[in-house]
Amino acid sequence: MEDEKKLILIVEDNPFMQSVITQYLKKMGHVSHIASTGAEALEMHSRNEYSLIFLDCQIPILSGYEVAREIRKREDDRNQTKTPIIACTANTMDGDRERCLEAGMSDHITKPVDDTKMQRILMKWL
Repeated sequence: MEDEKKLILIVEDNPFMQSVITQYLKKMGHVSHIASTGAEALEMHSRNEYSLIFLDCQIPILSGYEVAREIRKREDDRNQTKTPIIACTANTMDGDRERCLEAGMSDHITKPVDDTKMQRILMKWL
């Protein structure tokens, strides 16, 4: 993982969180794109092939759940390999992780995001 740059989509409407995740990925040698809305995320996904997607559940226009379902539908329609989609959310209530997985997300991390959580996710999914 350390030697190969990956293109990662960050779907997050909070500028501070965008910066935190972007800086960590840059430090790990990866390249990232940022989408601030669900609609923007789907448009970017249609133009690029991402190695991983960090997806906030509470984003404008389309929720993270709707975005994940649409990406999975596209992948199924095209018979493509599933892109790891990681829910990156402040939601920590019982059932939140399951709701993310039911929407088609691959994993779930909670905010605030730190180096340990990011490293664990990158090691697991890349």
